[in-house]
Amino acid sequence: MLTVLRALNQAAARRPALSAVAIGGTKNFACDVAVQATTSADGLDLRRAGLFTAFGLVYVGGVQFAVFNRLFPALLPGLVHHERMVRSRWCPPALP
Repeated sequence: MLTVLRALNQAAARRPALSAVAIGGTKNFACDVAVQATTSADGLDLRRAGLFTAFGLVYVGGVQFAVFNRLFPALLPGLVHHERMVRSRWCPPALP
């Protein structure tokens, strides 16, 4: 299990934008399917699930990745450096 987590962590580190898009789409799809399964008697609405997935891929994964990892660091370089220092001091390290 730890080997799988390390491999996923390394893959995300190599391709952070692709990872953000994949995670955003997967999360939105899974959450919508879970909500539909618990609230709808009509079964799974694939169009709705597809729309939630597209929103997750484009906005949650793509746009937010660009804003928080490209735009903000370019506009606020001192703040980003401060955030990295705080995170490295107070948060546990990532998997090696």
